Amino acid sequence: MLTIISSTEVRDLEAEVAARIDLLRRIIHFAEWMMHERGRMLRSSIRFKIFELRDFFGFTFNVRDNLDGDRGSTLWIYHHPNSRYKNGLAPVLQVYWEDHSVVECLPMKFFPGLTWQKALLELIKRGDILLIETSPTLTPSQKGLAIRREERLRQQRIEAAAKRLFLL
Repeated sequence: MLTIISSTEVRDLEAEVAARIDLLRRIIHFAEWMMHERGRMLRSSIRFKIFELRDFFGFTFNVRDNLDGDRGSTLWIYHHPNSRYKNGLAPVLQVYWEDHSVVECLPMKFFPGLTWQKALLELIKRGDILLIETSPTLTPSQKGLAIRREERLRQQRIEAAAKRLFLL
């Protein structure tokens, strides 16, 4: 059955769809980056590889990369802000995409609460700095220098974008 909605409702829905797709793309790119930087391989076969990043600032990430016919990937994100990950915890997000292209990603589960979304967006925003802060190979003085460098680079990127958009 087709629901009839007004053109205003269609524009609002269109904006919500675009925002959700943008959010999913940002999350997928972040999770893939974190898996590369800090994740560990749990299992590998000729058909798939499974990676995990557990207990990273209140989140656990799992990615399954299929290597056979469908070549798709699935990401599960678990939010546990006040504890460590426990088996059986329900994911706040499960999303599937094909061929390492997130143009057409399909959320299979999306918990509607804003708490995990805000926390994850803050984590994405601070990702570079958090990787430096938690690096096991850097000394405290190296971490301080690297954090200041990352903050300067972030400020430069923001200023350059603002100039391109005629905001400065």
